[in-house]
Amino acid sequence: MTNTVPSLLYKYRHFDERTIELLCADTVYYADPSTFNDPLDTKPCVDADCDVATMERPVYELVRRRVEDDVEVLKNC
Repeated sequence: MTNTVPSLLYKYRHFDERTIELLCADTVYYADPSTFNDPLDTKPCVDADCDVATMERPVYELVRRRVEDDVEVLKNC
């Protein structure tokens, strides 16, 4: 198994009303794992390359920016 991380990840789906809803709400749909056709799909392996403390600040900053953007959008509605 290779350790390269893809620069892009694609999710192909039909373009329909549900797709428009997901795009407008800026959300992602995840299927119920019981519907997967490969039993290994529900057992991902994630190798962390840093500890939790190292990730706390960047995650906090991403959430802060997202909340600020959402508040700004709501102000302009």
